[in-house]
Amino acid sequence: MTATNPILSHLFLFLGRPAFIFGGSLFGVVFFRHLPEIHQGADLWLMFRRGLQLVASLFALFCVTLELERLWRALGGSQ
Repeated sequence: MTATNPILSHLFLFLGRPAFIFGGSLFGVVFFRHLPEIHQGADLWLMFRRGLQLVASLFALFCVTLELERLWRALGGSQ
């Protein structure tokens, strides 16, 4: 038995879509801002760790977006 609440389901859908757009824009800002600063003396291990942290945080944001969309569908958004 699922309860249908269109306002709540639209709220979860609204929270899910801009969250993923924010993640994509964060990646773009970091990539285009810091890529020109790479030079011969750059600490590659530090760049690798920070890049891994960025990818992990974007993946976590993607998972949150999926869960918000599942909530939207569970509240009757797929009607």
